[in-house]
Amino acid sequence: LLELLELPENVLVRLDSLECQSPNTVIRSYALSPQTLAWLSSFTYLEVMSHNHDTLLIAHGSRPHSGLWIQAMCHNLMVDWVQWLTQLTTMFPLPSVTSLKISWHDEDLVRSLFRQFPLVTELVAYFNHEWMPGEGDCERVASDLYAALSEGNPPSCPRLETLILSYDAIPTALCIPQLVDAIALRKALGYPLRRFTIDTGHQHCKSEEDELQSTLRRVKAHVLESSDLSFGTGAFEFKMDERWTIPEAERWWQLPNDEKAANV
Repeated sequence: LLELLELPENVLVRLDSLECQSPNTVIRSYALSPQTLAWLSSFTYLEVMSHNHDTLLIAHGSRPHSGLWIQAMCHNLMVDWVQWLTQLTTMFPLPSVTSLKISWHDEDLVRSLFRQFPLVTELVAYFNHEWMPGEGDCERVASDLYAALSEGNPPSCPRLETLILSYDAIPTALCIPQLVDAIALRKALGYPLRRFTIDTGHQHCKSEEDELQSTLRRVKAHVLESSDLSFGTGAFEFKMDERWTIPEAERWWQLPNDEKAANV
């Protein structure tokens, strides 16, 4: 679709309720028009999320009416979604992304995303224990993320300044010692973080909160500006801003006069 269109830089493209029966096994570079390439180059924000079989990709920039939204149902996440994302910029480039949010993690996928978006300065990673039902899954993906962040040759996300871990899980699932080691190693490699935040909506007992505060004290020695613990700020949640509303949606969808469209 993008290959067929010449899109202005100030346009929204929203694709909802797609269904992926099988992966696209032929990934190639697309012949996009200069106008479409300029549109893609305007995006500085990228979010990729997966919950059960539902997947979502949202990209936008500073322009109020510029963005790409793809929501799909993938029957095999480990094949369809991962394969697609690891080759995302082969299909269409996103060279200006500086803010990346991810909520589903696979070791190869994390490393691939970091390689595809070397200009990232802000990374938000979300962990939800209920989304990872297998025993040890949360610990595994946390360890994979820290390993990817601490790579040094070549460096991973060399411009990364802000790291936010947003989670709804028990603190031990975050593998705190490995986290501290990864942040310290980035500093030793010459790529220190400026800001680090743990944001959680999880209900903590006193000992768990004390453990998190102790972690932040250890992290402070390796972070240039600040490290914080916050509760329930929704750092990960996508804020449905005005760009994604549809003017005159009731008329477009031929809704009765007494019904209103709503984003869900």
